[in-house]
Amino acid sequence: MRISAKERQLGFSLFELAVTLTVLSILSAVFFSRFAGYREQAEDVVVQQLVASMRTSLAVRVAQLQGAENTAGILALAETNPLNLLEKYPANYGGEVDAADVEELPGGKWYFLKRERLLIYVLNHRNSVAIKGQKSLNFKVKLLHSSNKAVREATTNPSLSLMLESV
Repeated sequence: MRISAKERQLGFSLFELAVTLTVLSILSAVFFSRFAGYREQAEDVVVQQLVASMRTSLAVRVAQLQGAENTAGILALAETNPLNLLEKYPANYGGEVDAADVEELPGGKWYFLKRERLLIYVLNHRNSVAIKGQKSLNFKVKLLHSSNKAVREATTNPSLSLMLESV
């Protein structure tokens, strides 16, 4: 009894296995490079959303203080941590620190430098196109005086406002 070649071949040949592994390795390399780019984009979006929330919270609180004509409250607010304005701290908040070298802080976290009154976000992915070469994003609450002369003359105190700016 003779067995035909088709009946004898039960598995893959070495060539078929090599081709399959090559195709799978190319596909995985493409997938992982794209996945890393999506992680960087996600980090950028999360940071932008939190900054927008802080700016909105700051504007609302300043409007409340302006309505109550509480200039001292506005001046005090200019010295506080902008994350205190949020309902709760983000999960990646590292806390308030006296002084820090950005190189030594873990990436992907927010810190408030008390002495400089500076809010920083240490980047996880430092190769982002939008922020090439930066190790952190820095924000500070800036005190603004009204540029409207009529408003300044109509009140006993000049109109003050605050803004969270990138520095």
